[in-house]
Amino acid sequence: MPSVPVPFPGESLASWVDAIALHTEIPRKTLLRDYWGLPHGPAHFPHGMPDGLSDDDREHIAAATGVPTEDLIGMQLGRYTDQRIPALPYSHDGAWEAEARRHLNNILIIRQCSRWCPHCLKDNGGRWLLRWRLAWSFACVEHQVFLCGHCPSCGDTQGHRGQPQARLRCPRTPSQRRSSSWKYRCGHPLTETAATPITDPRLLEIQQSISHGLGDGSRPAVRSIRLLFYHPLTMHLIDRFQSPEMFHEADPALRSANNGSRIRRSSAYRSDVDPLVSASALYLADQLIASPGRVSRANAFADLAHARWLREQEKGVQYFGYMGDVPMEFPRSVRDVPPWVTEPLHARGLLAERTPAVAPPLGFRAQ
Repeated sequence: MPSVPVPFPGESLASWVDAIALHTEIPRKTLLRDYWGLPHGPAHFPHGMPDGLSDDDREHIAAATGVPTEDLIGMQLGRYTDQRIPALPYSHDGAWEAEARRHLNNILIIRQCSRWCPHCLKDNGGRWLLRWRLAWSFACVEHQVFLCGHCPSCGDTQGHRGQPQARLRCPRTPSQRRSSSWKYRCGHPLTETAATPITDPRLLEIQQSISHGLGDGSRPAVRSIRLLFYHPLTMHLIDRFQSPEMFHEADPALRSANNGSRIRRSSAYRSDVDPLVSASALYLADQLIASPGRVSRANAFADLAHARWLREQEKGVQYFGYMGDVPMEFPRSVRDVPPWVTEPLHARGLLAERTPAVAPPLGFRAQ
């Protein structure tokens, strides 16, 4: 086949396939089927994102493009969940390791879409990085900005469901227009999306540490990768009980995002894709689990959460179902949350008792 562009460092396989399709002017499906000998139906590659390649698939692509199979493996999401994670203290228990990888696979991968850094897309010509599709990627450390999660024009999510020729523009079709014609597409330039600067160095440290801990960064880890295992719990807590007082020391962007009533600009908004929500959850996990005075912070957070719940009960208002039933069910994917976090929530009736069915992968002691 014609010469193909080399993968950009950190690029996802789906982005690279689109780059080849654009460079060679070969439709993506034709490229996968006729040039690489791969199946191309939606059951095999949903939305054109080849995330689940087999060994034979990778051999076919390597033979056609000259890119080593090891590099192709590194461009797939499985690199974070199918292999050992450098920062985790693995035991000799194979079941433990499998459970840890399953946990990360369930909570860390953003399915069907991607966050992005507009500065990176502008600099690299539209190459989408693999780590942008992980829930823990909320910041671009290089440009020191929060990643973007939704198109500022139509409010929809992004990432590889459009056409290769529209890599730098939002490909979404407004819901009221069912036509597939490109003249009805949103078309907002993604490189011109305003990215919010990060002013709190602790957030950059958290991002660097997690990236390094998952083998995707060269900078030494400053904070513990254990934060990943509490991300779903703190996401639940923020969704139900977030208030400005919980973030009075945080970056201004987090204070604004947690002002008590999030505004959804469209029905396509998803909180699990919003980088500010992920950043808030990891910031809270860092405060409750890894910071000095974490026990007092956990008690203060429980007081604030209880006060928020009481206010909402008095108003008789529920924001988009966030409050749910109290006590809150313990998230299934959370393991071994330290007692100084859960006990204050139990005491105030905000968290239901639950004993994890699987032995916790990480151990904590109250200090």
